[in-house]
Amino acid sequence: MFKRVVIVEIYGLIREGLKLLCEQHADCEVVGQSAGIEETQALLDRSPTDIVLIDQGVVDNEGLEQIERLRESHPTVQIILFVARHDAQRMRAYLEAGVQGVLACQGSPGDLRFAIDSISRGEQFISPYAAKYLVNGFVRREADKKGENNGRRVTFTPRQRDVLRGLAQGKANKEIADELSISVKTVETHRARLMKTLRLNNANQLLQYAIRRRFDVAH
Repeated sequence: MFKRVVIVEIYGLIREGLKLLCEQHADCEVVGQSAGIEETQALLDRSPTDIVLIDQGVVDNEGLEQIERLRESHPTVQIILFVARHDAQRMRAYLEAGVQGVLACQGSPGDLRFAIDSISRGEQFISPYAAKYLVNGFVRREADKKGENNGRRVTFTPRQRDVLRGLAQGKANKEIADELSISVKTVETHRARLMKTLRLNNANQLLQYAIRRRFDVAH
C-alpha cells in the first residue's frame, strides 16, 4: 500500500531528488512539498498524510518545538528526519521531541524503505550509520559520569569549586587569586591537589575536566 508523504526541505532541487527517491524506492506517493514546518502544517490540514520526511537543517533552523507542535496537531502522522550531522545529543533530542525515524544521508536508497516499513509497524527506525553515533555518544556520556577519577565519587571543597569555576571561565591563576582574595600560591596549591585527587597528569587535563563538567556555570 502506497504511503502518502510530505517532503520538508529548504532547497527545491533536493526536494525533487527526495521525491524521486520516495517514488522509485519506497512505494510512496508524494502529496506535498514545503520549505518549512509552518507551511507543512497547512499542507497537512489540506492533504491526508501518513509520513512527513524532514531535513535536519529545517528543524535546526526552526527549533525542536516545531516538531512537538506538529506531533500535537497531527498525532497520526509519522516523522522521519534525514540527517547529515550525527551529534548524539542532538539525535536524542529529536527522538524525544517525537521523531520516529532517523535516516542518515550517508545511507543507501533502500534505507528509506526500511524506515517507512518500520515506522508503519509502530517501530522506531534509526539507520545503522546514525545508530553508531548514538551508541558512541552513550558510551562517552557514561565515561564522563565516571570522569577521570575512574568511577570514584569525588567531593570538592567550596574553594576547590571556586578554582575549577575560574579555570572553566578561562581565567589565569592571578585573576582567580584576585577574585577570591587569596594568593597565587594558594591557587596553585588547590590546582595541584585537584590534579592529585582526580588523577590527572597536567594542567591542561584539569582545564578540560573543569570545562567538560560545566564548572563555568553554577555548580
